[in-house]
Amino acid sequence: MFELLPVRPSARLPAAAATILLLFAGAGAAAAQVGHDPATSPYTDVRHSVWMVFSGGEFFGSGGDAGVAPHDGPVAGFRMSFLANKTVQIDAGIMYGFLGRMVYDPFQPQGQRFSGPVDNDVLWVDGAIHFNLMGGKTWHRLAPFVGNAIGMAFVEDVRSTAFNLGTKFYFAPLVGVRYFLSDKLALTAESRFQFWNIKYTVSFAQEGFSASEWSVTPWVNLGLAVAWPF
Repeated sequence: MFELLPVRPSARLPAAAATILLLFAGAGAAAAQVGHDPATSPYTDVRHSVWMVFSGGEFFGSGGDAGVAPHDGPVAGFRMSFLANKTVQIDAGIMYGFLGRMVYDPFQPQGQRFSGPVDNDVLWVDGAIHFNLMGGKTWHRLAPFVGNAIGMAFVEDVRSTAFNLGTKFYFAPLVGVRYFLSDKLALTAESRFQFWNIKYTVSFAQEGFSASEWSVTPWVNLGLAVAWPF
């Protein structure tokens, strides 16, 4: 009679299987690197999360239907950008505009009630959320974004006039791009469309204007972004 002996798995089999798996993994990793050489890839990482942005631009305001809200003029500002190396970025900033406006005097004869322009500076304080379209990377040093800003505008009062805009809430959808000169230095370009509500006094009704309107103003900013700490 022949006795059937139990077959015991060799202790070398797990080690051999592990070796085969490692070889396949290594081959897969090598295949994954075929394409863009990291040294020549158009994609690079944004390495810093906090940036200081110094900007200047132009506010293209028309003053609303009546022309008595702030008009166009140069704007200068400063903001801090947080999580700038992620998909979602938070900004907080302050900007000052050297603007002008028309003056309305309801006690003057018809056709002579509007005069100016006169200086009418504006201080903006806002926060913004950006969505970096490349995530935490750049493409050929470019990093486009879209977003929205909300804040308060403090409009300078003009003496001896029947209308002043006062302090206004505003929101501003925006689109822009960063161009990285280096890991710690970038140029920025941003276009905004600012919405704020203009409420007119009763005297404007005799000129055919409605009681209020939402005015939309294009606004362009160019800036220099510096990583912090530098």
